[in-house]
Amino acid sequence: NGFVKADNGVFEINAANPTFAGTTTINAGAVRLSNATGLGTSVISISPGAAVTGAALQLNGVSIGNTVNLQGNNNVARGGINFGGQLQAVGGGASTTTGQVQVLFDAVIGADNGATLNLNGGIHNTSGSGRALIFNAQGTGIINVNSNITSATTPTANQYFAVRKFGTGTLNFTTANTVI
Repeated sequence: NGFVKADNGVFEINAANPTFAGTTTINAGAVRLSNATGLGTSVISISPGAAVTGAALQLNGVSIGNTVNLQGNNNVARGGINFGGQLQAVGGGASTTTGQVQVLFDAVIGADNGATLNLNGGIHNTSGSGRALIFNAQGTGIINVNSNITSATTPTANQYFAVRKFGTGTLNFTTANTVI
């Protein structure tokens, strides 16, 4: 069982679906989660099979424990919808990931104006190659990296050749990271 979003536009999930355990794949447009259990325990992959810039998981004031795979097979340094990020906090509240965010290629993590994104489950480079990790905090948006940034091999600065921040919002690293 699984769910694939392959068209433009935003598909909002605001109902609970805690027993869903299939895979979720976002190839185009956005899936906006407004209920923390809307995608159950599924692994969520954003544009895993294409060099697509317009695909995103948007968190709207929710905390999720799902594993989130960003950008599956090509480097997209301006990813998401309008460079908002393949993982993006939207709305006026705080959203949190407690599951691991995995980056196999260059990817963007963002927060809209007025939104906060707390990354509590770690960011992990699953490849053996160096990657660019890009954050885009717009307006008063806040991104809090409250966990370690790790890699598939022995963590070195080479596993992330660039950590970039765009936008006028705030980016906070609240833990010591050997790769930064």
